[in-house]
Amino acid sequence: MYATGQRAAAVDFTRSFLQVQATLLLRKPSYQTEFKIRSVNDLLYQSEIRYGTINHGVIVRAFKRTNDTTLRVLWRRMQAFEPSAFTSTNQEGIDRARSERYAFILPHTTGEYMTMQQPCDLLVVDRFLMNRGYHLGLQKGSPLLGRINEALDILEHSGRLDSLYRKWWLGQNRCNGPREDSMYSAHSLENASSAADISHVWITVFYIVYLFYV
Repeated sequence: MYATGQRAAAVDFTRSFLQVQATLLLRKPSYQTEFKIRSVNDLLYQSEIRYGTINHGVIVRAFKRTNDTTLRVLWRRMQAFEPSAFTSTNQEGIDRARSERYAFILPHTTGEYMTMQQPCDLLVVDRFLMNRGYHLGLQKGSPLLGRINEALDILEHSGRLDSLYRKWWLGQNRCNGPREDSMYSAHSLENASSAADISHVWITVFYIVYLFYV
């Protein structure tokens, strides 16, 4: 989970095990039929594709706080779009990216996951805006905090954290095999919030803690 001041009042956070940035999720362009976006800066110089994000949460907060001139201009334009470029859920934004000339701004972990799901019609472009960490949450005052942080250090320096991400996140690619009959569901998207990734980090961390400290 993301570490926030409100959450930190209830739990102790470990050091981060995954850094998350924003990305653009778009429908794959048809050959020579659509303006091609190669970076977030390209959004400034075109009017064919609108762009927006979910109307609450970490990305909105990052836009409000950024000092980057380009991103501040994009934020002002997003606020002025009619109809609204904002969505109430990630699913709504993904649906709009599929059905409209619309770029949905969301965390790159969720964006990458969706590009690997049927019907394989989406792509992600660029990483920008923020660099927030996913953390593990422990009970306040947990004596395991220091040991788990050391275990996470071991995992990072050994390359194991990166391997876990590639295996349990990027490895869930359903676009390289036989096409499935059913499209992705809202349930699959909700499960894409790194539950599998986090569970395997937990398992590996506690194995290291047991191996070295018990």
